[in-house]
Amino acid sequence: MRLRTLRALVGRLADEPERALVHAHTLQALLPDENLGREIASLSERARKSVTANASKVTFASDVPLRSSMTPIGHRTRRQATILSASFISSGGPVDDLAPEMALAAIDPLLLQAAEIVRANGGVMLDASENGLTASFGAPRPLEDHAAFACRAALDLRKLSSTSSIRICIAIDTGNVILSTAPEPGRAEVRGGPVTRAHALNQALRRDLVIATRRAQAAADGFVTMRELPSLAIPGYPEDQRLFEVMQINRGRSRWQLRAERQLSPFVGREIQLQMLNKAWHDTYYGEGQTVMIVGDPGIGKSRMTHEFVGVIPVDEFDNLEGGALEQDLRSGFVVMRKILQGLFGISDMEAPQVASDKLLKAFGTRGLEQRLLDPMLAVMELPTREPLWATLSGTERSRRMQEATVALLMRLARTKPVVLLVEDLHWIDHESEAILTRLAQAVPAVRFLLILTCRPEYNREVFSAAQPVEIRLSGLNPNESATLIDYLIGRDAGLGNLRRKLAEVCKGNALFLEETVRNLAETDKLVGKRGHYRPAGKVGEIVVSSNIHSIIDARFERMDDDAKHVAEVASIFGDDIPLPSLRRMAALPEARFDAAIRSLRNADLLVEVQIFPDAAWRFKHALIRNAISDRILSTTLVELHKAALTELEACYADRLEENSERLARHAELAQLWQEAAGYLLNSAKRAIKRSAHESALEQLDHGIEIMRANNIAGADELEIDFQFARGVALTTARGWRSPEVVAAFERAEVLCRKTGDRARLVTAFRAHAQHHMLRGKPASVQEIASRLTDLAKSVDLLPAA
Repeated sequence: MRLRTLRALVGRLADEPERALVHAHTLQALLPDENLGREIASLSERARKSVTANASKVTFASDVPLRSSMTPIGHRTRRQATILSASFISSGGPVDDLAPEMALAAIDPLLLQAAEIVRANGGVMLDASENGLTASFGAPRPLEDHAAFACRAALDLRKLSSTSSIRICIAIDTGNVILSTAPEPGRAEVRGGPVTRAHALNQALRRDLVIATRRAQAAADGFVTMRELPSLAIPGYPEDQRLFEVMQINRGRSRWQLRAERQLSPFVGREIQLQMLNKAWHDTYYGEGQTVMIVGDPGIGKSRMTHEFVGVIPVDEFDNLEGGALEQDLRSGFVVMRKILQGLFGISDMEAPQVASDKLLKAFGTRGLEQRLLDPMLAVMELPTREPLWATLSGTERSRRMQEATVALLMRLARTKPVVLLVEDLHWIDHESEAILTRLAQAVPAVRFLLILTCRPEYNREVFSAAQPVEIRLSGLNPNESATLIDYLIGRDAGLGNLRRKLAEVCKGNALFLEETVRNLAETDKLVGKRGHYRPAGKVGEIVVSSNIHSIIDARFERMDDDAKHVAEVASIFGDDIPLPSLRRMAALPEARFDAAIRSLRNADLLVEVQIFPDAAWRFKHALIRNAISDRILSTTLVELHKAALTELEACYADRLEENSERLARHAELAQLWQEAAGYLLNSAKRAIKRSAHESALEQLDHGIEIMRANNIAGADELEIDFQFARGVALTTARGWRSPEVVAAFERAEVLCRKTGDRARLVTAFRAHAQHHMLRGKPASVQEIASRLTDLAKSVDLLPAA
């Protein structure tokens, strides 16, 4: 039923091209179509009138330009996204019941405004009709906080219904979607569970609410206020799944303020960095202003450290100003400085313009600020100016004056009292605010002004080079600091030893990664109890990337160039160490482009070089980042990639296959080559036994047997005999000869030898079994086995008959 009313009107009004053009342009804006474009051209020519060049245009997924290599590994990728599904309901019933022209009169303006709201919040329209719309946030356009932006768009959509006879019902879900290129060139499609679930919830509820699933609520945590709804009987929706009503968007001048309401973990480490900040503060206090740049990966603790530092300075000693860029701030001018000035003057962005202007005027008088700065400050804060000539200035001149006035005002504050200005997340800052900060950084040495800036490694810090800021580079917590944080998060239960090691190894001292990973383990019932007092609920396999970490990595990754993304995706399948020659061959890029991609990944702190001789090898800085990038690749494509990697590495390690058997076993298993995987696991386990790593050997042997039996590989019985012999040897050392597991291994080998008729290895099983009983002091059992061994030898003419 998609836009059938518009299509019908275009056809019905073919003899009245002026009227038909109105509906045709609306239809083309909502759902671009090449054939319709030709029809519009024909109508325009017949009507002898040009089509308005600035007609409203809705952005759909099909409009998003997809470069030929946007999804370099196949044409589909897996992404984290939030889906918004909205239904339109007229006061008199379904929109379908309205007359066509009445429906269009009510829906057309609503759809165009809705599309602009989706676009302004970083989303993409997937579908639109007179009955509703579907939008995606986070795919194909990258957004870290996609759930929060979807909620904000949903609340803005609901406001539209207050001035319309149409009610809007909205449901939101977050999760993995499949992003794929559409059959038409340059188009993309978003499909998957969240799309289906959001639509089903919306259709089933039909309530004038914005409803979010538990997954969406968790993803928007801190940014959005929600209340849990009572249990609802919804067809096809599990009763135990919680639903929430989206109430409001939380306000804050930075991401830290929005997230700080959550329970904070203990602050650990950073002693050296705090000393550097403390020195900068003392230099500032005694008259020599400083600029400090804090650089670090997402979640490494930039905000936590700076707020801990500022928090210990006595409040009566300085003016504390702060603000931060948010993901969508790049789209607006002066937005970060506006937040800082609002905090300085005690003005909320929700206040009426007149109230805000009065507060600003009062603050100017109280602080003794120059009146010449007033109109530029009003303009920065998007309030009505007082000077009539202000509006006659060119846009460039107004921007220049606003920047100069902001710097002058902040410098004026520092003449009466030291100022600490903290600006976070420069990687998202708007151009105008950045220009103000660069000017300010060059001016602060003359006054008592401490400017603290935080950013991620990929931010271009060259714009501040003239100010020569002190740069503090944050790395992960050291092992002792990580252990302290892990203690707080999960506790010290005896059964958590292996998990503690995995968390330390995978998260590499990144506090956010540790917190999110533990939270994900608890939410997926792999840990039971409460924070700091967890117990394992079973065996924890590979650490799974949480949805929030996935979103951070996805958005950061998508901003890289296509070659870097392609190389990173190929590299992600190798596991720990990535042999550079093999990666180069599998990436199949020209040498210059491959080298440039490696440099980009290194500069973004995604890959680090770990070996240069005899062959260069690289590694992902964080295993979670590697896993998140690998998770983007569809399972069918991953199988083929691991097959290619296995072939490549077998050739690369042709003279060292046994030495690299564990790595080859991993690729064979993920390539679903079960026979090869079992063989390499057996070789790897034997190597582990030689170096006395018996527990590791047992894990590999058990896993190999599991693979053989689960996949019914040919010759499984014959191969398992070797596995059981190896298990017996490893168990003897790891558990001792008295362990019943040792007997079980050799008895199982004996059963399999009889089943396959392998009498030669049956002799070995008997000998091992007899030796076990001999060491346990059971001569009768040894004699019984010796008798069986004699009978076996006679049956195959190994001994002469009596």
